[in-house]
Amino acid sequence: KLLLAGLYLQVCFFTMFTAIVLVLHLQPKYGFRHDKALRGMFFCLYFTIGLMYLRNIFRIIEFTQGWKGYLKTHEQFLYIFDFIPIYLCFA
Repeated sequence: KLLLAGLYLQVCFFTMFTAIVLVLHLQPKYGFRHDKALRGMFFCLYFTIGLMYLRNIFRIIEFTQGWKGYLKTHEQFLYIFDFIPIYLCFA
């Protein structure tokens, strides 16, 4: 239960980080919205945020099912939803 609480807390803080990034990107007073030099950086950041959300949601579901759950006992899900998103974040 402590691990699940930590995962939920991680998602909460990551949601706050995502909200801050969106505010900084979309508010006209910061001037990032129409900056073409930063467009690639924000695309990369949003892509990475999406992959991290996918991984975190997978981990929550995986640990909710327990150590003998379907996701824990079938290794292909670990590769698809845990390894590949992290690899793409760092690639």
